[in-house]
Amino acid sequence: MNSQQLKSRATRLMNRLAALGFTKDGKPLVIDQAFELVAAEEGCRNQHELRARLEKERGADRSDAPSEVQAHFDWAALLQQQGWSDASQRSLLMDFIKERELMMDFVGFAHKAADIEEVEELSVAEQDALEGVGYSIAISEFGLPYWQLDEGDASEDFDTVEKAWRDAWKDAQGKAAKLAGMSLKDTDSLSEAARISLIRRHLGPDSEANVRRLADDAYEAYDFTGFGGTVASDSGWETCTGSGSMTRTVYLENEEADEPSIRVRFTVEVANGVVVRTSVNT
Repeated sequence: MNSQQLKSRATRLMNRLAALGFTKDGKPLVIDQAFELVAAEEGCRNQHELRARLEKERGADRSDAPSEVQAHFDWAALLQQQGWSDASQRSLLMDFIKERELMMDFVGFAHKAADIEEVEELSVAEQDALEGVGYSIAISEFGLPYWQLDEGDASEDFDTVEKAWRDAWKDAQGKAAKLAGMSLKDTDSLSEAARISLIRRHLGPDSEANVRRLADDAYEAYDFTGFGGTVASDSGWETCTGSGSMTRTVYLENEEADEPSIRVRFTVEVANGVVVRTSVNT
């Protein structure tokens, strides 16, 4: 037990006793009194004796402990020996934090790390990529920035424009990773250029998902009666990666004429997020 753990333990004890209604001379217990109770639990006459014992134990631990450099080597060897996965290492870390009662310290450290990440500005290339796939920053009725997407999606308010852009980047990266069948851990390991390419490829106006949506709309609106009948059935879309066009086979039938179905090929071409041409080949 170290001084921080001692304080945490005394605080929990003080709060619990207060909740149960324990007082001294009609007044709630204070932290020093809680320290004395912990000392008694540990078999010490008072908190000063307990603190002296803890300091002595800490000095002994420090003298017997391996150097930081040696500890790194020992850890690497242990990892190799045990074959611990990332999940196992995370579980081991959490067990260590709980055993040493370091969760408050760890959460504080994590909050600081999160704040640093949030305020880190995007590069010009990253922001250009977001704007290219429809993200922009707007100001709410409360005078605070938030990001919005052309398709109607929007975020909560943020303190700064930088935080709004950073959250937009996380949103775009998450959506692109899902469409690509990747995990966020996979995308985090990519270079900046590769992450930008991933977002543009899967979220841009000529992305496969957007081209497919536009092609579906064009197909539903197309009038095939001029080619001898109405749609009886069709096949799935055929795509050519990077071409911005989609084609499907369509079978037309004329209910008034006793004739076999007519087979045609329906093609939709998209550029910059707009249908520029539809065609039917018999």
